[in-house]
Amino acid sequence: MRLTFLITISLILSSSLVADSIFSKTYEGCASSKREALYTLSGNIQSRISTHIEQTIVLSNEKDIKSKVSDYSSSTTNLSLVNIEYKKQKNEICAVVNKDAQVKNTNKLLSQALLYDAKNLPKDTDVKIEKLSTWISNIKQLSFLIPAFLNEQDTSIEQSILNQKEKSFTDIYTKSIAYSNSLFFRSCKTTKEKAKIALNEVLFPNTKKDAKKSFIDSIANIFVSNDSTKMLDIFDAQIIEVKKDEDICLMIKKEELLGITQKMHADVMRVSEASLSKNPLKRYKNIENNLYEQLDVTRALMKNYSSVYKSNDFSQLDKKRKLLENIQAKTFPQYIVFNISGGTDIAIILDKKRVKNNEKYYVQDGEHTYKITSKGNCPLVDTFKSDLFQNKTVSEDLSGQEYPTVIFQTDKEPNIVINGRVVVINMTQIIKQCEGTARYVVKYANQNSSGEIETIPGAKNTVSLDFLTKEELAIFNDAKTKNFTTTSEAMFAETLTPLNSEKFEFSITREPMNGEVTLHKSGSFQYISKKGFTGLDNFEYEITTPDKTSAPKLVAISVGVSLFPTLATAKVEENLTNPQKAIIQSTPQNKLDTLGEQKYQKWKKVVMSQDIGNVDFLNMLKQKYPSEFQRLREEMINK
Repeated sequence: MRLTFLITISLILSSSLVADSIFSKTYEGCASSKREALYTLSGNIQSRISTHIEQTIVLSNEKDIKSKVSDYSSSTTNLSLVNIEYKKQKNEICAVVNKDAQVKNTNKLLSQALLYDAKNLPKDTDVKIEKLSTWISNIKQLSFLIPAFLNEQDTSIEQSILNQKEKSFTDIYTKSIAYSNSLFFRSCKTTKEKAKIALNEVLFPNTKKDAKKSFIDSIANIFVSNDSTKMLDIFDAQIIEVKKDEDICLMIKKEELLGITQKMHADVMRVSEASLSKNPLKRYKNIENNLYEQLDVTRALMKNYSSVYKSNDFSQLDKKRKLLENIQAKTFPQYIVFNISGGTDIAIILDKKRVKNNEKYYVQDGEHTYKITSKGNCPLVDTFKSDLFQNKTVSEDLSGQEYPTVIFQTDKEPNIVINGRVVVINMTQIIKQCEGTARYVVKYANQNSSGEIETIPGAKNTVSLDFLTKEELAIFNDAKTKNFTTTSEAMFAETLTPLNSEKFEFSITREPMNGEVTLHKSGSFQYISKKGFTGLDNFEYEITTPDKTSAPKLVAISVGVSLFPTLATAKVEENLTNPQKAIIQSTPQNKLDTLGEQKYQKWKKVVMSQDIGNVDFLNMLKQKYPSEFQRLREEMINK
């Protein structure tokens, strides 16, 4: 049927030699570039042929016409056009061919094609396929070129022969491809890189289509990482690259790839913890970057040989992966180094394990705690976070990290305890505490005291202890209320201690409610009641020493009416301005020394006529007439 169809086309073309525009002397195609112009030229020729066939073969089946037209759809790169000229027309480039030159070229190709013979095909399947591909391509070109350029010749016989050859060669080609596919994994693409990716997809169906790394690269990386460069060279030598039409084909023999697969499988099954590097970083990276991938590639290759590898083989691979995961889980690729100086007998505890100074210790990523101790120094305790592949160095100079010390200075023999330990006075004592405060307790002659010392590394503390005498201690501990008497609105002065002690400091803790008091640090004070107040008033005070403070002490003051009314006479007024003179004028000095009862009463009358609120006057009476003054005082208190 095909032969008859072509003969019919040839006859019709011959009968239409003059009338149809297909028989122009030149053909051209114009576009913006030379490449596009060639496509346009080819398209123009094809269009003329197609139109001619459709218009001429009116009795042919429509399906056959479309099929025949499709046969002429050769790409420009496969079209054997010679002596193409390029001309510039306006803004375009036109590709122009002369029919006579094309006729000559087509006759040459036809002569060569008629000599194609299956007996001359090479025995090698791949070379045979490549040769058949070229022959079939050339015959298809002639089916395009003959109608276009040999339309003035009778080529029906030649075309019949070519059709038979094409059919025969196509049959051989198909069988050869089938046979080759049984021996090879192959992929053909327009570039070598695309062919590698496509071959990767053939062998590894789960690979993403846009993956840029081919299986060749994957296997190459594995072999390189395992230092099997010799195996890599052998593998590269087995990759066959052939050109098919305009495609690049990459092929590898199934038998040889099986050998590679078997070697990879054997290598994977030999992996054990003992076979891996002792260096944690190298071991971790080998597992992470190489062995997992080697397992995956091996598994993928094994799937291409279902007759060789069974389910048990894949189960063994699963167990091997689990083993690698367990090894990796306890392999830490980052380390810490301690660089500690400035101390003796240095001990380092890392996560409750003792480690050595200036040595690497591989640690798990996460939080870690370390403690550094040395003789006579405060321990250093700290934490750090370890990140994957991030090494850490801890450098510490222990100079200045000595335990804090204290000296208790005193001329007595007290008992001193600090942090539960008895210490010796006037000697440097080590406090084995390096933060916060240390509390001490001192006991001596019923004088108990306590205090705190701030403890920081390297601190040198001194505590001076000054104890009270018996007299001072008696006053300090005296809890009795001190009673005093005065008159309303009169300034009263007194002292709270018979001793003049530099260790004491008196201070008011509660003011009187009905008067004002001024208490000096030495213990002397002045009191004056509010106007018109009589009755009992009081205030509280405390005694402070350099290291302790007494309990509050009470002072009671009895405030009464004036015991000595003022006499409204000029003489009395004069005596009030100078009370000592008044007494001397009233009673001679030599008689006052030996006063009897009568004389005492007279003395009392004179005294009572004076301003007994005058402090200087009262002090004078107390000094010169102590017995009489005491008697008068008692009488006033008991009244």
